[in-house]
Amino acid sequence: MTIAVATSMTVSCFKDLGNYDYSYFPDFEIAELEKSYDVISFVENLKIVPEISSDLKDFDYVWFITAYRTGLHQREEYADTLSTEAVLDVPFEYPTGTYELHLKVTSRESGDAKYLKTQINAVTPFLNGCYILYETADGNTDMDIHYSDGAVTRMAVKEFTGNSLPGSPKHLSYIPELSYLDEETGKNVVNYVMIPASENGMVTFNMTDMSPARTAEQWFYGDYDIRKIHHISALGYSINIFAESGVHTNYQIVNSAWGAQLSAGKFAPDADVVGSGAYTVSSDVCYFGDNAFFYDGINGQFISLDYNSNMKTYQLQYAPQFEGELPKEEPLEGKVIFMGGISPNGVNGYSFMEYMMVICERENGSRCWYYVRPEITGLTIVREGEFGADSPFASATHFSSCKNGANYVYAVSGRKIFALNPSTGDIQELSFTSLPDGDITYFQTMFNVMSDSSSESNFNNFVIATSKGSNHAVSFYDMIGGIPVMNQGPVKKFEGQGVVKSIQYASQTKRAGMMSMSTSVFSIHY
Repeated sequence: MTIAVATSMTVSCFKDLGNYDYSYFPDFEIAELEKSYDVISFVENLKIVPEISSDLKDFDYVWFITAYRTGLHQREEYADTLSTEAVLDVPFEYPTGTYELHLKVTSRESGDAKYLKTQINAVTPFLNGCYILYETADGNTDMDIHYSDGAVTRMAVKEFTGNSLPGSPKHLSYIPELSYLDEETGKNVVNYVMIPASENGMVTFNMTDMSPARTAEQWFYGDYDIRKIHHISALGYSINIFAESGVHTNYQIVNSAWGAQLSAGKFAPDADVVGSGAYTVSSDVCYFGDNAFFYDGINGQFISLDYNSNMKTYQLQYAPQFEGELPKEEPLEGKVIFMGGISPNGVNGYSFMEYMMVICERENGSRCWYYVRPEITGLTIVREGEFGADSPFASATHFSSCKNGANYVYAVSGRKIFALNPSTGDIQELSFTSLPDGDITYFQTMFNVMSDSSSESNFNNFVIATSKGSNHAVSFYDMIGGIPVMNQGPVKKFEGQGVVKSIQYASQTKRAGMMSMSTSVFSIHY
């Protein structure tokens, strides 16, 4: 699936954009256009046939579109003429966003003119699909894109760059609205980007058309070894790069919905949070509401970053037993191998998890867990426990928490999946109907719940990737209350080659008749 990069469509430009007279003229009638039209940018033609009471040949037509995008992007005060034909049927080569389309119809007999307008929702197939990162048969890295409505793009890295990434997969990052300065044009640019990375390289894709957006040299100042990066993520107004050398942050400022923005520049080679190899990032990063938590193993402290890249340190603690006492700090046993947020009361708006689960592994290989509540003074221990040698959590290879409305933490041991309720300490095995054969190589809970989204855009799933021979299968199971829906197979299933390492889901949803980008990161897996 190859899509050409857009070129300018401007035929003529003029400043008279508003205050048109849409009143009725008696010599001819025009039916109103639909309230809005959807079109896939750079792929589809925008086609509209007006309904006029007289012969179409008796009139002159001008279709023009306002050349600006709503939201946080630049607003251009001019219009582009798309066509002077009665029937609009032209390639739509504009970035994703919302546009106003106007039609001026002039009677050749009387000279009277009428104006109609509608809204164009420009979408892209790349922001509506599932991205699956996997290791190819020759040991390199590539990804498939499964679209919400359309054929799959196999080996997308090779398709859009010419070559797969060398080496085994390392991370797959999805960043909505990455803001940066384009060195070639000197302009601020906003892209939705997907970043697949291997142990030896990475590529940043502009998800409008999957053209390469940023090279490694454009991400960093100085000679920085990108192999040190564990993953890249967005949190509020900042971009965070977790690496062996520490955390690199870059703060993006947005003044207002219609105003200018300050683009993020390059990242310095020296980490600005902790730094100097002070911790190891594997699965031990938890996106918890408005903060990202991770553990600094050298200094023995938990660290959080907020929307503005501000850092705060935390210690494990027991709540005071008596009034006036201070919390009692508790040293952490072992190395953090999992941190996950839990939302037993559900997700409402942007209020996510109230509690957090921390699983540690000691030097002797045994594992323990802490169920904590983040507070101003530290991480208060609500309950703690030990995984016995016969516990599936003692030998688990994958962990996940229920990020949407349930009090469970999950573990994969062999081909079995288990759920732990930290409030009680109880563990139960989960039963997934028609789970494909093969080893489980990836397991996460994924969700998207927005009050103004369609039911098709909202989902709450267990996502399980299995590998058998040279093939993989990715199965999505519905969950209710943190437990899979009983006696129901996968609600959707993707198949391909290679061993799955990571999955990201991108979605565009509409709000109140307007095009709006809902680009949540539904899964974090490192």
